[in-house]
Amino acid sequence: MITPTNTPGPNCGLAWRNVSSPGPATALYGIGIVSANDIWAVGINYTTSLAKMLIEHWNGTQWSIVPGPNVGTDVAYLFKVSAVSANDIWAIGTRNSRTLALHWNGAAWSIVATPNPGTNENYLQGLKAVSANNVWAVGYFRSGAPYQPLAIHWDGTSWSIVATPNPGTSSNVLTSVDAISANDIWAVGYAIAEGASRAQTLTMHWNGSSWSEVQSGFFNQLNSVSAVSSNDVWAVGSVGLYQITVHWNGSSWSEVPTPDVANDSIYLNEVDAISSNDVWAVGYYQSLEVGDNVTLILHWNGTQWSVVPSQPTGTSPNFLYAVAAVSATNVWATGYNYNGPLILHYSDPCAPSGEGER
Repeated sequence: MITPTNTPGPNCGLAWRNVSSPGPATALYGIGIVSANDIWAVGINYTTSLAKMLIEHWNGTQWSIVPGPNVGTDVAYLFKVSAVSANDIWAIGTRNSRTLALHWNGAAWSIVATPNPGTNENYLQGLKAVSANNVWAVGYFRSGAPYQPLAIHWDGTSWSIVATPNPGTSSNVLTSVDAISANDIWAVGYAIAEGASRAQTLTMHWNGSSWSEVQSGFFNQLNSVSAVSSNDVWAVGSVGLYQITVHWNGSSWSEVPTPDVANDSIYLNEVDAISSNDVWAVGYYQSLEVGDNVTLILHWNGTQWSVVPSQPTGTSPNFLYAVAAVSATNVWATGYNYNGPLILHYSDPCAPSGEGER
């Protein structure tokens, strides 16, 4: 049994440390990196009577709130953000249960029309900007009872629906997407069979012309996927008491053991693979010692996963939902706690200025 202790990092040296950000009563669910001095985070602002989208930007010195488009009285959430360049950035989410896509042109955010196939719900949860005319977003829609997978594509002019397999006999949901190249893209999520009490992992692959299901077969749900190469892809997830990390070696998916943080409900929400021996996964778990949810950070060193401590992160509970790396020595994670947005930075504050740039 491993019970990580959240202890302050040293004044110098690589460690996870808190970084202050504006916006009380907010949650940051996604983070996207252009460079070390140009980072975006998106989520939800609960400070108004109706939840609104939240957009924050890091300029290398501090985080600040950037205005988003006016959605009037609509409830709008943002879940992910992905960048092609400093003036070509996308963010996705939902607006009154309809799909929502925003674009940053270097000066302002604007809403770009997206398809909505479902009569009840339409959600976008995963996003990957491959190039200016090749952007993917995935999620789910519902017309009636079952959830169905949703994949939409930006071709430089408009968003359109791209057909995906629908293997589960009850519901199928896509949660994340990542690309090795334009013809080698993965999407993950979960499928639920009719009458089944547990979800099964769902993995799909794009070969440049169509999506196909790739059998994985684990009883769990996948929340995030990140690829190093065609034969080195990671996905993480969780259901109830159990977290899962799985790896694609070019021919099949296999489960990779993680440390037992013991305690109670454990959630892994996002993974970012920097290289074959440098992968980060973040989430949270219910700590029996603390009596509340605390942050969970795992690192893969090429051989095994280990728990990496972080500084105390404010009033419990604490949740991490996103992780993204500028480099091996410059990694960011976002989430929230009762104090508002939660942003952690893995770096060495005593390193020479500019170290860790892409």
